[in-house]
Amino acid sequence: MMFSRSIFLACCLASVSGYTDATATVDGLAADAASAVADSAKPSWLLVVCGLPGDDAHRERLSGAVEQIMSAATSVLQVPAENVTALVGDEAMQETLQPTLDRTLEICTRESLQDAVTTLCETVPANADCWIILLGHADLYAGKSRFNVQGPDLDQTDMAAWLQPLQAKRQIVLVTMPVSGFWLKPLAGANRIVVSATEADQEYTGTEMPYALADVLTGRGEHEKLRDADGDGEFSLFDLYVIVNLEIHGRFKSLERLQTEHAQLEDNGDGRGSEVQSPYIPADPVETEEVAADDQPDDEDVTQEVVPVDGEQVLPTEPKSLTAPKPITNESMDGYRARQVLLDEPADQ
Repeated sequence: MMFSRSIFLACCLASVSGYTDATATVDGLAADAASAVADSAKPSWLLVVCGLPGDDAHRERLSGAVEQIMSAATSVLQVPAENVTALVGDEAMQETLQPTLDRTLEICTRESLQDAVTTLCETVPANADCWIILLGHADLYAGKSRFNVQGPDLDQTDMAAWLQPLQAKRQIVLVTMPVSGFWLKPLAGANRIVVSATEADQEYTGTEMPYALADVLTGRGEHEKLRDADGDGEFSLFDLYVIVNLEIHGRFKSLERLQTEHAQLEDNGDGRGSEVQSPYIPADPVETEEVAADDQPDDEDVTQEVVPVDGEQVLPTEPKSLTAPKPITNESMDGYRARQVLLDEPADQ
């Protein structure tokens, strides 16, 4: 229907303007009209915020993550380039990224971040999507998760207060630092989807989420590629969340390290995060003791163990593998609104 209306609009414009090449004009105006409708159908904004990087190694990794996320803003997150803003951690990051991204970048301080959020609140219309992605380091002090920036730090209550006037129809806040689970409850809202890299608990170490997110968005994941993870026929923020967590799981597993971050999704406004990715993470294979060749029984000596169930005898079955849960259709459950935020797949996948 949208295309038909565009054709009708183009025909009307062509007849009024008196063009002689009606076919070319109709086609051109129809394309322009369809493009205008598509552009106006989903206005969106993105603010990328990187705090203090710390050492040189983290500065390099975080700089790369900022660059990748911004490069994927238009192609995957569907944010027009002119609506993308970034704050960077320090002068060294600023000098590195400004020529690469071909734009002026401000240093992230408490004041500059508050100003950037205030600008979003004053600029982003009520029918728009608004993304905010925070990267860097944080520490826990007196029940507050402090985001480390130049000068005085800020915490989850500060950000919640600054974001309160934001009227965007869909507000997506990704908090990818350590101890970020503490941000879920203060930031929760009726029109807001909040993702934290960690639980609000004993997860204080540096997180892999910023780099996994950046790599997945640009099709450079070490273990995963963006896809329709839940099989609902569409590619959405929910799929991005699941795939990023599968990528994180794969990275910890390949290093044979205990996973020290467990992301949370809060998208129904109740302030309680959920690990909705858990059913999608493959179960570890059950380890069995190796039996020496000499101890192997003969075929005729092999018997199947019988397991009694409710008075009956049945043969044991192989354990069933986990399958992805069915798409959630209840608005009161996590994972519903995240499916409404539709994305595009990376171009180089």
